[in-house]
Order: sequence, then structure tokens, then C-alpha cells
Amino acid sequence: MKYAIAAMSAVAVLWTTPIPAVAQEAAAPTTPQALEAVYACASETDQARRLACYDSAVSALRGAQTSGEVVAIDRGDVARMQRDSFGFNLPSIGRLLPQIGHDDNVVDRVEVTVARMSVGASGRTTFRMEDGQVWTQVDPERVYNVRVGDIVTIRRASIGSFMISSPRGGAGIRVRRAE
Repeated sequence: MKYAIAAMSAVAVLWTTPIPAVAQEAAAPTTPQALEAVYACASETDQARRLACYDSAVSALRGAQTSGEVVAIDRGDVARMQRDSFGFNLPSIGRLLPQIGHDDNVVDRVEVTVARMSVGASGRTTFRMEDGQVWTQVDPERVYNVRVGDIVTIRRASIGSFMISSPRGGAGIRVRRAE
């Protein structure tokens, strides 16, 4: 009984202990300083100083991008990243690219071409796709409806699983992303 009370006390202490400011800052993405400098120029009312501010800030931003300190991506890059990472659990990517977390940006299926197939000692089939994705069958049942060269659809299924559907029809094949 005294161990249970000690454990509950420890939980209560942890629960009421404030989160350090450093941890709170890490949770929210911040705007890079080089970009903030560009935004700050918009509030300058004197035209000559405003132009000088923009010239300086844009030069610093370009330098930060060239050195890799700042990386710019567009929606096409985000879409490619989502497609390439489909099937992986990447919890930190939402903090890096908050727009990915929006429901209208969630990829729920991809169409890929099967480049190679192999059956392991466990009886499970591994599918290597032309784009480099590798998917492994979850259940060791023989695969009858997928062939090399087929364009298959991989979709999200229940409880975090994925299913391959073949253009040849038949039952879907439950898979997980391997690479």
C-alpha cells in the first residue's frame, strides 16, 4: 500500500511540474531569423530605408538558403515527401511541415508499379516497387493476384495497417512498409 501511495505521489509531482521553456519551444515550429528580418521590413514607412532593409534582409536570406541554414519547399515538394514516406510512421514530420497535418493534405493511397517480388522463408511476399518503396506481406498466404509490372494501389486500412489492391482483382493483401 505504501508503494502505491509513493507511486501516486510521484505521478502527482510530475503532473504538476511545469514543462521547461526549452521543451515548449521545441514543440512549436519557429520562423527562421533570416525570414523574420524580411517580414520586419514591411513595417518600415520610409521608402529608402524600406528598400535598404529589404535588400539587406533578402541578401541574408539568400545566404542562409545557400548555406543550408534555411530550406524552402513548395506544395509539390510536400506532396512528393508525403508520397515517398507513405506507410512510415514519422511523428516529427508534422512539426517540421505543419501543413502536412491538415486533413486535406493526408495521403490515403498511392499507386505504384511492382518491380520485383520475392517470397521469404516465412512464406511472406516482399514487394519492391519501381519508386524504391519496399512492402512486406503481413499474413503468410500465397499471393495469386499480383505480378511484376502491375500497377497496384496501396491504401490505408484499419488500425494503422495498409492493403495492396491488384488490378487483377481478388482479395487485398495486408502489408507493412519495410523501406
